[in-house]
Amino acid sequence: MTIDRLIPTSGIGVTGTAFAEAIQEELTGLWGNSVIPLADIAGTGDAITATVAPVLPDGLQTGMNFWLEAAADNTGPATIAIGDEDPVDLVDDDGSAIGAALLKTGRRYLLAFDGTAMRVYGTSGQKRIADYQVFTASGTWNKPAGTPDGAIVIVEGWGGGAGGGATTNAGGGAGGEYKRLVLRAGDLSASEVVTVAGAAAAGVAGGNSSFGAWLTAYGGGKGGDRSSSIGGGGGGGGGPFVTGGNGSSNGTAGTAGLLAGIGGAGSGIAGGAGGDGSDGYFGGGGGGGGWRASGNGNGGAGGRSVYGGAGGGGGGTGGGSGGLSLFGGNGGNVGANGSPPGGGGGGNASGARGEVRVRTVG
Repeated sequence: MTIDRLIPTSGIGVTGTAFAEAIQEELTGLWGNSVIPLADIAGTGDAITATVAPVLPDGLQTGMNFWLEAAADNTGPATIAIGDEDPVDLVDDDGSAIGAALLKTGRRYLLAFDGTAMRVYGTSGQKRIADYQVFTASGTWNKPAGTPDGAIVIVEGWGGGAGGGATTNAGGGAGGEYKRLVLRAGDLSASEVVTVAGAAAAGVAGGNSSFGAWLTAYGGGKGGDRSSSIGGGGGGGGGPFVTGGNGSSNGTAGTAGLLAGIGGAGSGIAGGAGGDGSDGYFGGGGGGGGWRASGNGNGGAGGRSVYGGAGGGGGGTGGGSGGLSLFGGNGGNVGANGSPPGGGGGGNASGARGEVRVRTVG
């Protein structure tokens, strides 16, 4: 008998067993074309389990439709297992694995079994990616599974803060540079090497941080050591044109990169104070200059920065204070380490590590 959406009656010559079979055939057709709500939804967002009532006597059949109310967000390709059935892949309209964050907790989705996988209706072109990775040490960035070529990848990097000079009354280290880049996911490799500058000891310039060949954030310049008559100069903030200009041991101010702070000059006058490091914007703040160690003089303050690391304070009778940064790490007071990411160390202290952050949105 052919399903015709009509309930058979004895008036059309169907009786007895044939009548019951015809009713069953119509009901089977109805179940096969209805949308069945899923219950007991559990598991994870990437490995969903569910039940149906009544159970499916012949298992999943091509063309069956289901309502799914997501119990958790998915983080990548996902599967669903209904009752005692084996898990099947959840795919978009085009048959591709769904992207991260396509399923959102509490939202309802219409599914259709195509004989192999469960298609999530209306999802082609909606491969939503929301991925955030933070690197505080060198490693490898892997493109999230299912990322469409048109997705946006936002990379932020901080170079390492420099150490202050390695002697008493030395200049402060400069902060590391901040750099930001917006990329198209399709232009990136499946993985990119990430280099993160480690902490720099006293007397050592800050290292560079990088994301593949796409972005390099420069480290700050080290603070200068005190000479017999002049305090050490503060290091210059890192930038693309001057990679960590160093403070001089004879008190000369450190040079700096674009939009970076210049290091303060060390004092050569008995009782004179070391110069303050100037402020940076994307580049790091300059380190404070050191004091001569004759009479009573203060160390210079570290320069501030908006995005880069701030500079460390220089040494003196009254130690120079570290600068502050709005988005990067603060500089250390004299004798204190800088804060990550990218804060310069105070005189005779270490600079902070860099950092790389990668957001994928699409």
